[in-house]
Amino acid sequence: MMAEWGTEAITQRLTVLTTRLAKALPEFGVKISADAVRAPHVLSLSFPAGMPSSLTERLAQERVYVSRRLGRLRISPHVYNDETDVDRFIEAFRRAVT
Repeated sequence: MMAEWGTEAITQRLTVLTTRLAKALPEFGVKISADAVRAPHVLSLSFPAGMPSSLTERLAQERVYVSRRLGRLRISPHVYNDETDVDRFIEAFRRAVT
């Protein structure tokens, strides 16, 4: 299926999703790398004031799965995700950090 869609189409689609996240999440005090240095399929959030404790666990309680990597939060949309999933993530993140 992925071979049929092609790398370029998948890259474009994932860029749309990660860009949507990157535009919404800074309002919660996180830092996100500039577009030019980001991979299209991964978004890494840094927390200048430190990552809230139990953040990954609180997100998992809402069936949102992310991982901690070197003090950052790694978000990895895939081809089966869509804008509804991104918006649901943003709302779950809002609840988890406020």
